Amino acid sequence: EQQEAWQAYAEGRDMNVTVKPAAHPVGTTLEVLDLFYNTPARRKFLRTEKTEFNHIDEIIRRIALARFDVTINLSHNGKIVRQYRAVPEGGQKERRLGAICGTAFLEQALAIEWQHGDLTLRGWVADPNHTTPALAEIQYCYVNGRMM
Repeated sequence: EQQEAWQAYAEGRDMNVTVKPAAHPVGTTLEVLDLFYNTPARRKFLRTEKTEFNHIDEIIRRIALARFDVTINLSHNGKIVRQYRAVPEGGQKERRLGAICGTAFLEQALAIEWQHGDLTLRGWVADPNHTTPALAEIQYCYVNGRMM
């Protein structure tokens, strides 16, 4: 851990990065503003602001399921829309799971933890015979903490 914070800032077409010391609480903040403001070729591939935000929200959910040890906040237009607090080792992971996948999934889910040699398998599964179509869409898979 470092005693001081750093800010990396890039702007414009060349994306030259400026790094300088900054005042910041413990943790990492990532802020993206006007990502495609000067790139008309990409603009035609963008959907509505809501659609693009939903894609970002889904990535945040996936990261939050992979890293229970990290607090993750997602803000949009100056408002916090998602807040996933870190779960201490051996803590209540089900609370975060319910916040991400919903209580309907949590009520159906069965926690699994299995180990054989160097291989460990852990997570939650739901009986496909007792799930709704909405729950069928909730499928996340990770290998060594990385999304698949």
